[in-house]
Amino acid sequence: MAEETPAKSSDEAVDEKPLRTKRDDSSQGKKKTVLVLGGGAPNSTLMAGALYAFEEKKVKFDIIYTSGAGALMGLLYVAPNGKSPYDALRGTVDLMGVSDSIYRRFPVGYKTFFKPGPFTRPLHRWGEMFKLGQSPPRLWSGYLGRREDALKRWYNAWNDLWRRNFGDHGNAFQRLYNDLIDLWLVAMNPSDLNPFSKGMCASFPNLEEMVDFAKLELFPGEFYMNAFNITDQKMEIFNKREIVQNPEIFRAALAMPFIYPPVEVKGKLYIEGADHDPISFGNLRRRPDNDDIKTIVVFDILSTLDDYIVREPRNVWDAYQISIMAPIVSLAKKNIQAFKDWVQTEKKERKHKGKVDGYELDAYILNFEIPKRQQEYLLDWSYSNLLSNWNIGYRTGLEFIEQLGAELAPRSKTEEEVPLKPARRVFQKARGSDVVRRVQQRLQAEGIPNTPSHGMLDEKTKDAVRRFQEARGLRDPTGDLDTETLIKLGL
Repeated sequence: MAEETPAKSSDEAVDEKPLRTKRDDSSQGKKKTVLVLGGGAPNSTLMAGALYAFEEKKVKFDIIYTSGAGALMGLLYVAPNGKSPYDALRGTVDLMGVSDSIYRRFPVGYKTFFKPGPFTRPLHRWGEMFKLGQSPPRLWSGYLGRREDALKRWYNAWNDLWRRNFGDHGNAFQRLYNDLIDLWLVAMNPSDLNPFSKGMCASFPNLEEMVDFAKLELFPGEFYMNAFNITDQKMEIFNKREIVQNPEIFRAALAMPFIYPPVEVKGKLYIEGADHDPISFGNLRRRPDNDDIKTIVVFDILSTLDDYIVREPRNVWDAYQISIMAPIVSLAKKNIQAFKDWVQTEKKERKHKGKVDGYELDAYILNFEIPKRQQEYLLDWSYSNLLSNWNIGYRTGLEFIEQLGAELAPRSKTEEEVPLKPARRVFQKARGSDVVRRVQQRLQAEGIPNTPSHGMLDEKTKDAVRRFQEARGLRDPTGDLDTETLIKLGL
């Protein structure tokens, strides 16, 4: 069933609700850019870092499709609550990352996964009052009267004094102190988990405090997220108007089965769409304005796990995460291949209709390179791992913009803008299977043995590409069909 669902959700069983706004009507003929943010919660700070780079370089998108953790990152990008996109995206590391001093002894992402029960949200908000460097939420203003003001002054004065005198060590202490408070709250929170519960954890308790849904309504582009309707057994794509009117859709988009219970929306039950469609392209393939789409950028963080997701686990928490992520990584590979084939078909259709000049379609897959020493820990929720992922995402985003910025939406430039360092990577375009067949023919002509000729980018073909890259002395022979390899092959 898992293998059949992505195809249905992408083409047949998707409930389309295209958003119609004044901007949509007035922008007919305007060349549009599309951003696709997939799932992959443990690695979502890779997306956050790359989006930070996009925001920094003022890259804007007209249409955003999201799935799973990508929905959260996308909303922090366009509609953060009480913060700038910079602060919200940078804050994801502090939000989810557990102090390494704690994680080494208790390797659980308890800042993301909460025990279910009636006191989860109240306890979480109450605990914020006791953290260093934070004031109680506005909702609780005056809750303790004068005592609250005294507590705020005392804690903030102590925090400022510590940070002035101890710098980075003070930051580490603050992180440890605040994470210990969260751990204490988790331990003290009474749970109503029982054999009849429909999920192991409570829904994320502070989504409303992270996202300003009124700001989402003002976002000038289109925004979509997916969720699977288990009542009617079909994938549904929700537009921004529906999300604003019913924020429970956001919780449904994050309701991974077994971890979280299904979420009820208008009398029907939903689970996370990324469980069936981890990289969602929504109604992209059947949009009436498809010819106006110029550039598509897909954030593919799941392929980062492909080479080492199936391995010996380090502990039971690691084994648990591997069991969840392995099938999602497999589904994501199918999503990406289907997308590449669609791009090739779309290009042929545009050419057949005589839409050539000004109607070119450029589709890019932004993937991330993880140092070998970090690969084993990529699923960890430790602060150091999430911070490292964020930095990798940020550098990757900058490199991507340096290479392809001219093909993205226009961005304002200032004289003070510092030029980026020369790009060290070649990002791959999405290409169809007929290109793979031509690659195989060229590899055979180059004398690369055991090269298939079936037109599929399988492991044998990637191995042949890798051997060609090594023979030509190309940097970092991965077997991927990047631009440099295609040039060497004369394609």
